[in-house]
Amino acid sequence: MKFAVVSENLPPSTRSPGQAGMMYRLLAPLDPASYCLISRVDYDSDRFAQAPQRLPARYHCLSAGALPAPDAAAPPAQPGALALRHRLENVFGRAREIAAIVKREGCGAIVACPDRVGDLPTAFAASRLSRAAFFPYFFDYYSAWFNSGHSGLAARRVEPFILKRAARVIVPNEGLRDTLAQRYDVDPAVIHNACDLSAYRGPAAGEASASNGALQIMFTGAIYDAHYDGFRALLDAFDCDRRPSRLNVYTPMAKARLGDRARDERIVYHGYQTPAEIPRIQQSADVLFLPLAFRSPFPEVIRTSAPAKMGEYLAAARPILVHAPPESFVAQYFRRHDCGLVVSTQDPADVAHALDRLRTDVGLRGRLARNAWQRAREDFDLSKARADFAGLLGASLRCDR
Repeated sequence: MKFAVVSENLPPSTRSPGQAGMMYRLLAPLDPASYCLISRVDYDSDRFAQAPQRLPARYHCLSAGALPAPDAAAPPAQPGALALRHRLENVFGRAREIAAIVKREGCGAIVACPDRVGDLPTAFAASRLSRAAFFPYFFDYYSAWFNSGHSGLAARRVEPFILKRAARVIVPNEGLRDTLAQRYDVDPAVIHNACDLSAYRGPAAGEASASNGALQIMFTGAIYDAHYDGFRALLDAFDCDRRPSRLNVYTPMAKARLGDRARDERIVYHGYQTPAEIPRIQQSADVLFLPLAFRSPFPEVIRTSAPAKMGEYLAAARPILVHAPPESFVAQYFRRHDCGLVVSTQDPADVAHALDRLRTDVGLRGRLARNAWQRAREDFDLSKARADFAGLLGASLRCDR
């Protein structure tokens, strides 16, 4: 069965590298004729033509409600009623356009990865117009992400209606699965944010002592409200420790995202790296840093989140420092499997103590590395994720290999 993937952040986008990267890993080996890609972003433009991780399938850019170019001026503000009318017109216009593409391509299913509040009802309406099976794929908790104002109200109203009518809901972790199951009486399928384990060397790499110089702590991926608490706590912990430490940040985001700490001399900003380079970078770390905010605009998202980098960090088999609220899925997962050192307070002294243990305790480093590699093999093997994805769509997806 051919299917369509509908999302703003498709490969090779770097705006949401975790989501785009996961979709690339799932789709790259498939016959390009078995799926198509639909977005408000023009992925056929020169900007993306030679980008890494561009998929060989056909991309379609929607004309209804298309996104402006990154450097375009913002449109003038509109009165509330007029803005709502235009928003509804865009939703219905995009739904009809998506449905037309789905029919023309001969797709029997729509996989929708909502990035904005209107994306879920738009793709669902398109599935009804085209008579295609509907598979919402949540990389984060949809209604909790849009949790304020009119957007939040709309998300909370449409979410239960649509999820109960979906062929299957796809989520990246058991925490979000259990939350949606309890709240809406649905049975989401878990596809972990998997990675290619063959790109990593295994646990022996994590058993060595930390470097004798400055402790090299690394963070890879996007930076936004979900991480700021962690960066502040880590840099404050550096102040509590007389021994030198460095935070190496590999991200496509602007350095300004680090706010008033962006100019801290202990942060080494490396910018964007290609996906092929990330395994080597992660495996060169003394410590990999996995933060989630204690205070954020979307606490339910934090509680149910599984960052896309989680599987990569585990596969790197390096000691992982997790700074996350105690009730979060991430903190509970790493504690349960003893595959990272978890700090669930905002006290910099606690973070500094954890860094000292990771710097000096060779036995701890080795145990965490071995357990991390085991979890990567159990939960984040890409071959299993691909098989699960194909099975959910009820299709024998041909691999072009």
